Amino acid sequence: MNDGRYRLDTQLLSLRHFEPFQLKEFSDELKMLPTNSLLASAFITYLPGESEDSRIVILEKWQEVLGATKFSLEEFLGSEREQLQWQTEGLPADQLSLQNAVIILNTSVTPLFLDPSSIASDWIKAHLKSKTVEIVSQDSPKFNTVLELAIRFGKFLIIEEVETISPTLFPILRKQFVDQGDRKSVHLNGKLVDYHNDFKLILSCRNAQLQLSADLAAVVNVVNFTTTHAGLSEQLLMSAIKQDSPELETRRKDLLRQREELQEKQYNLQNRLLEDLANASGDILQNKNLMVSLNETKASSSAIATALVESEGLHRKLQEEYDVYKEIASFASALYFAIDEFANANVLYSLSVPAFIRLFLKSLPQLKDQSFGFVQRTLIQAVYGYMSRAIFKADRLKFALHLCHKILPREIPSDEWNFFIGNSFIGKIDKGQSVPEWIPESVSRNVAALQSALPGLYSKLQLEKESTWRSFFGSNECEANFPTHCDLSEFQKVIVVQVLRRNRLYSAMRQCSLRLMSLQSLNSEIIQFSAIYNETVVGEPILLVTAPGTDPSVEIREFASEKLGKDQYVEIAMGEGQESKTLAALAEAGEQGHWLVLKNLHLVTAWLPILCQNMKRMQLHKSFRLWLITEPHPGFSSVLARSSLKIAYEVPQGIKNNILRTYSSWGTSYIEKLNPTGSRLFFILACIHALLQERRTYIPQGWSKSYEFNDTDFSTAIRLTVELMQTPNIQIQWNYLTGVCCDSVYGGRIENIQDLGILDSYLSQYFVDEALTHRWRPLGMSNSLPSYSNFQDYINSINQLSDRDLPSYFGLPENIQQAWEKTTSMDIISYLRNLNLEKHASAALLGDDLHKKLLPFMMLWKKLNQSQDFIRIPTPTPIIQKSLMENFISEEYCYAVTVVKKIHKTFSILNKLSKGAVPIEPKYLEVANDLLLYRTPKIWKKLWNGPDDPTKYLKTVMYKTGKIAMWNESRMEAVYERPVNLSSFFHPATFLSVFKQDFARRKNTAMDDLRLKSSWRHTPGDGVITITNLLIEGALFEGSNITDCHANSDSINVAPDCHLSWENKGENDKAIKLPLYETNTREDILAYLNVENNFRENNKWIQAGVAFYVTC
Repeated sequence: MNDGRYRLDTQLLSLRHFEPFQLKEFSDELKMLPTNSLLASAFITYLPGESEDSRIVILEKWQEVLGATKFSLEEFLGSEREQLQWQTEGLPADQLSLQNAVIILNTSVTPLFLDPSSIASDWIKAHLKSKTVEIVSQDSPKFNTVLELAIRFGKFLIIEEVETISPTLFPILRKQFVDQGDRKSVHLNGKLVDYHNDFKLILSCRNAQLQLSADLAAVVNVVNFTTTHAGLSEQLLMSAIKQDSPELETRRKDLLRQREELQEKQYNLQNRLLEDLANASGDILQNKNLMVSLNETKASSSAIATALVESEGLHRKLQEEYDVYKEIASFASALYFAIDEFANANVLYSLSVPAFIRLFLKSLPQLKDQSFGFVQRTLIQAVYGYMSRAIFKADRLKFALHLCHKILPREIPSDEWNFFIGNSFIGKIDKGQSVPEWIPESVSRNVAALQSALPGLYSKLQLEKESTWRSFFGSNECEANFPTHCDLSEFQKVIVVQVLRRNRLYSAMRQCSLRLMSLQSLNSEIIQFSAIYNETVVGEPILLVTAPGTDPSVEIREFASEKLGKDQYVEIAMGEGQESKTLAALAEAGEQGHWLVLKNLHLVTAWLPILCQNMKRMQLHKSFRLWLITEPHPGFSSVLARSSLKIAYEVPQGIKNNILRTYSSWGTSYIEKLNPTGSRLFFILACIHALLQERRTYIPQGWSKSYEFNDTDFSTAIRLTVELMQTPNIQIQWNYLTGVCCDSVYGGRIENIQDLGILDSYLSQYFVDEALTHRWRPLGMSNSLPSYSNFQDYINSINQLSDRDLPSYFGLPENIQQAWEKTTSMDIISYLRNLNLEKHASAALLGDDLHKKLLPFMMLWKKLNQSQDFIRIPTPTPIIQKSLMENFISEEYCYAVTVVKKIHKTFSILNKLSKGAVPIEPKYLEVANDLLLYRTPKIWKKLWNGPDDPTKYLKTVMYKTGKIAMWNESRMEAVYERPVNLSSFFHPATFLSVFKQDFARRKNTAMDDLRLKSSWRHTPGDGVITITNLLIEGALFEGSNITDCHANSDSINVAPDCHLSWENKGENDKAIKLPLYETNTREDILAYLNVENNFRENNKWIQAGVAFYVTC
């Protein structure tokens, strides 16, 4: 007996090595079982819809509260054997995917996949291949039948392309069953249907932004399968291996299958041994069958253990070969997510995972055996080249800078990026810091900010060496003319230009992007539909995103005629009532291999999900292609946008291209049937049309806003003047033409009286008799226009024009490019800042770091109030004075203090709210969200409509309040005795109105008989107020006259003191009057100021867009 006991102990001890858990580990896990069960339940209930990062953060908080450590859902509710099986079925090996698989297989609530790349749908189909599975979409005509049969016979039902949940599914999702004895039924479309207990419902949606109502969200388990960095890296790695080393991928799959089979066998042997021990009866020492089983198990376990060790060694060897591609795949994944983040602001800039993988694989042959730096450059160039043709020209530099920031962190450190986008709060500047005296006052504040935020960069510049910086400040291309002692990175050069020469910032940003990405140009290749077609695949629509007023369908039609023939091309302009016709055409074209073009999709955005669903379930002919045309629209389907090959279709810019395009669209036959006067008049109208459209490049200097002048306006003008064009030898009625263009066509779109003056000035310049003579040479043409109606001769004349628009074409100042660079670069920075902030704002609102995020604003407000008592004094009330001006100052002071107090109250509540000391109020939560997005809160804007930048808003409020307080303590006559800065007031328009009332009362004159009189010469007298620190754009002052800007002049300059008074109407009517705006956005005109130039120059200065500003 002792010998039998010894043999049994020996056998069991020898098997103990192969048990999956040691006794201590098993005991520890048993103790944590209740806690881990609670965590698993909470995870499956609350976290399936969260992103990977959110899951990690929330789970860590839960573990901290429960005292748990190292909880893993996939290990607790799954095994390595199961995970290997899922991977062989196509599931990525990243953590999010494995967690989601566990959730789907363990949840008791209907799962709804958010699955943009269809990975989850493909995996679940493979996983359930041994089951009876039905697949359908809700808009399928067979939907109700398939649903009913699946419920009756206990099938798995996968419903794809879910954008909204059909009411038919509500009773099933809510488990509203009717029990009839042992039978269970459910109401379905008005009848009771037997409910089989084995029935399982799975919903799948490719729209990652799907919104569900609260009642529906409670009855489905949203499982987030949106692509993660690790998941995409895995996909790219597998795709690369499959393409370059398919035998390696075969070995990997064989290894996975072998490991799964071995672990399955080991698991079964262990279970059989435990069953034999449990079922053994009598004296187990004398049980020969048990001893035989024990010996067999030992032998098999030893063989399996050896095989697993060998398998593990082979796995490591394979992994070394895989690691060759791992770094490339990881970088490419980061590149994709940079693109995906950029697309958050415009869904039409999104890129699908399959398209990105194709692009990656296309570049892969160039990357083997190359340095990682070469790999980076090649991939960046390939991706930018692909994406740039899908992005409008105005957004390409934004995209390039965003890409550089995200994927080249060494070149663009986070502290430098935050300073660049204005997301870097500047604290107190040390008193020891000082800006060199030679630095222009206009940029000294920027230099101080740089010194405080980036001291290392500031010290590199050695700004105290004035002589070394002279060429930089005097250069027309300062971004290429840095002092030799400056050893700066490409992005540091951008920051320096931003600080010192903002009028060259756009050029510096462009240069930096090109150099960091090793590109020759930010422009995309010229669109050729033959090249685009060669990249297409059958199931991927070609989406052309057009600028308003452009139509690529003509070019597509011509290309289709060459490729297929006219009988295999169908074109439909979408609109109300076209949906059923379109679906029928889609089905026919998809079956027969025709091309289908759908235009104006921006008019039917609500219908686009149905188009996606139909495309998904169709069996398509290999020759079928779907061409889609749309204008940008915020409601465009994200699923359709992501799954399409996108092209941004915009016509070439410039006056020359504009006029050529007009002639091309009207054609030879129309031009040559006109008489010579008519053809000349057509050319004149084409020039005016081009000027009005292309002037929109310069907003707000050219126009106050971007008016939608389009080809319909030109056609209308031609139709209204067609009689003049076709009637020979008559005197042109220029007044009639002016009325047509100014009152009936273009003028109807204009909303600003100053802009109307620009239109009128162009009409008076071009609608003249000289335009009909051979001497007339507009737009700098070197030769005369044709004397006859010959189409080609006119084309030859138009080709004389420069490809690059000169400011003189529009009558704009020579330095307008500087103003454009400054305005455009600020727009780009604002766009990038919003893109950066929106990613973090919503998370901060819900997280514990809300106070941390708001603290810089609170500290700034505290600093601004340190030497002021406005938040502590009682709210003052206006005091009625004898003088109107004193009343205005008193009311303005009360208003200013009220604004300060209300802002302070907001910060006080936000401070308490962020610490959890007071309940959350939606109004103040909105304020917090605005501040986190770095924009001035709406409730502050209602108090005073100031700058959109919240820090600038707060500083301006305190500046104005301090200045008004000083005026409030002065005598009333001080307004007339010392210069007044209108930027000191919250309501400068009211100040001018009160000034007029006060003057009328002093002179005992009716206000209606007065108009503003301005002089740039010192004119002492009763009732004269001197306005100081006005700014001027579009011209320079020379004495009391204005003169042309030079090419290197600052775009905005300080004007001399202006002396204001009032005079009777009718006096000096011929003076040139220029607008005075409150800010350089040119929204609110306060007054018109006279200049002493000859009135005959009036149109010149109107076209130049000369204006005065109170502040910029």
